[in-house]
Amino acid sequence: MIRSLILTGLAGCAAAAQQPATVDLRADQQILYVLVERLAKQCDAGLIVDHNLQDRLGTTVTLVAKDAPWNDAIAMLASEYHLTVRLVGNRLEVTDADTEARKRLETRIYDVRTMLVSTPDFPGPELATPAIGTAAARYLPGIESEALPNINELVELVQHQIAPSSWTDGLAKISESGGMLTVTQSPEIQRQVAGLLARLERSAARQVVVRCFRLTAAPAAATVDAATWKSLGADLQPAAVFVTQDEQQNHHAVLEQRNYVGDLDIVQGIYDPVVATIARGLVVDVQPSVTNQGVVATVKLAASADQKLPTTKVQAGDGRWLADITLPDASFDSAKDTRLIPSGGAAIYQLGGRIYAITCEVLDYTK
Repeated sequence: MIRSLILTGLAGCAAAAQQPATVDLRADQQILYVLVERLAKQCDAGLIVDHNLQDRLGTTVTLVAKDAPWNDAIAMLASEYHLTVRLVGNRLEVTDADTEARKRLETRIYDVRTMLVSTPDFPGPELATPAIGTAAARYLPGIESEALPNINELVELVQHQIAPSSWTDGLAKISESGGMLTVTQSPEIQRQVAGLLARLERSAARQVVVRCFRLTAAPAAATVDAATWKSLGADLQPAAVFVTQDEQQNHHAVLEQRNYVGDLDIVQGIYDPVVATIARGLVVDVQPSVTNQGVVATVKLAASADQKLPTTKVQAGDGRWLADITLPDASFDSAKDTRLIPSGGAAIYQLGGRIYAITCEVLDYTK
């Protein structure tokens, strides 16, 4: 029955076929083929149907879709009945959507290893008056991130962000192995996947240059915009400069350290000197997070304010001199907070009688 109707449709097609703006897809308990045939007539087109669709086109359907836009009607037939309908010359061709989609699939392999590397944090040292036998400025080893990037999470992100419904039709695939993503998808979806991965890689490679300046006068605001900072910092040289990655904690420390005898250890009547270390200087510790409005930075500043190292003589019970020990008297200024530093602007900190400005310049070499 379907085959004879197809031949009739081809024989009756003489005028040039045209794609209508809207079509009538109403059907009340009719077989799907009748609906497709009516669609061909509305285009003044003959009808070519893939012979593998005979069973599907014999399905009884009920639709209420009068004056449906052409693109919406074609999309509905594809999603609901897996039919690809297109007007080719004077013919309306109806084929299996899955077969057509499978012909367009391509497989690409994406190297995502650079997005699976955890960058350790490097916190700055603490400035403090030390306990005897300890160091005032103590450097900590790099701290690895607790949550290492997971390639399975990357797979889920791709499926969630890029055409979510396209991954459930049994045709498209995505898998991971050895830091590689293997994606089978249409060319259009592949371009979207490549774009998303490129943006993620660009974000992972983004670096921030942190600069710390000493100012002679403080503006009223805690942060200043690019125009204000340009006038304030035009002739200034930074007291500290370092480079860190987006989201990575890093620091710059300018320190002068000094050893001194802070105590005596009595062992079998022998007075052994106990040595301590004290430091003075400046520590700038920053963890930046790049946003569209600027850099959200967690800043920790510490600077020596005053340091005195008076000595005192230690004598034995009989009055004999044993040693000179030092009892340090030191003070430090410090500040720690989180601020949004505007693009091109600066955050202003007042520590005691000194004023500091922190700027964050974002470097993106992958643009």
